[in-house]
Amino acid sequence: MTIEQELSKEKCAEGKPEGKEEVGENIERVSKTLEKVGGILNKNKVEYYIGGGTAVYLIAGKELDREHHDIDIFIPQKGISKLKQALEKNEFDFWSRKTHPEETGRHLYGAYDPENMVTIEITSHEMNKFPPEIHQEDFFDKHKHRFKNIELSTITPEYLYWNKSRSSKEKHREEKDKKDMELLKPYVDQGKFQKLENLLEELKQRFSKKKR
Repeated sequence: MTIEQELSKEKCAEGKPEGKEEVGENIERVSKTLEKVGGILNKNKVEYYIGGGTAVYLIAGKELDREHHDIDIFIPQKGISKLKQALEKNEFDFWSRKTHPEETGRHLYGAYDPENMVTIEITSHEMNKFPPEIHQEDFFDKHKHRFKNIELSTITPEYLYWNKSRSSKEKHREEKDKKDMELLKPYVDQGKFQKLENLLEELKQRFSKKKR
């Protein structure tokens, strides 16, 4: 897929396929894709974890009640080929993004559900690139959350809260992410969050030094 195709598909998936879309219509599209992709990955025994705004609602045990522009999925890097194969077999588009795994230990991908016009942002982690103090369980939660007729795993509340705290500083996302943080906060272990935040900040500084 070309960059032009990727951008075109992302534009289609930003909550308003054509003209004005009601919030309820957006929620219906995103819910269908969330259930669909979760069912596909569960059936193919792919290890994956939902992140972003949809994960906030899964963790809090609440129905989606606001607009979502996409679905975020996190995955260990070793499972990315299996995930790609499972999605493409079910007529999802899939592409790689520009990334610097040698510096960050992360790879970025995208997928697109043409049936519901929803983009999936995929982040994979190469855990062996992270310091030994950071463990896979700091990022990925084995607990299952019920959604419609399937069960879904999410990233940990602490990692999700950390991601939301960063994105809430962006002006165009501030209000939405602050509301998500309020909803998520009761489920966050503050001790674990503080430890993870310190480790990730230290990791960021290490990567910054390597760039110099």
